[in-house]
Amino acid sequence: TVTLFRPNAAISQTEMDLPEILEQLVQQMNDGVVVLNSNEEIEFINDAAAKMFGIGRKAILKKSVAQILPELMPISEMQNIPIEIKSTGVSTSASVSSLYANNIFIGYRIDLADLSKSLKLRRQNSLLEKSFQDSLNSINTRYFKLQEHFRKQSQFLESLLNYLPLRLWSKESVGAYSQQNKK
Repeated sequence: TVTLFRPNAAISQTEMDLPEILEQLVQQMNDGVVVLNSNEEIEFINDAAAKMFGIGRKAILKKSVAQILPELMPISEMQNIPIEIKSTGVSTSASVSSLYANNIFIGYRIDLADLSKSLKLRRQNSLLEKSFQDSLNSINTRYFKLQEHFRKQSQFLESLLNYLPLRLWSKESVGAYSQQNKK
């Protein structure tokens, strides 16, 4: 219970239903979560896991995990086992851990990470890297072309200066060429 106070009066009182809050948190996770009882039957499944299986949440409850994820049988603690869910073609990584209450084994929790999202992000990242590399190559090509153009301009200007009379462009004889042509 949460109670908000103002001096000399209670403003509001709200009941917090912790199990409901925890269920909402698990439902909002991006990864799939499946909870099994000690008989390896599904007791809870969040929306993300149900979507991976392509089955409604209520339709999958109380089913044996062997029917849904035969790849995990015999069930035991394991980490990051790659699995493709045959009914939907979704690639996942499954991790299984034991659940205990008061030091008594009560079942398992299976965490399912959707690898297709990860693969999609890797593909997008790869496309971005390729686009970046293409842009970088284009910039380098333009840079080298500009360098070549600058080198040719420098050679041309140098050849012009080599053939002009020395007094035309030397600092000591500024304007001497125009004075000479007036004569």
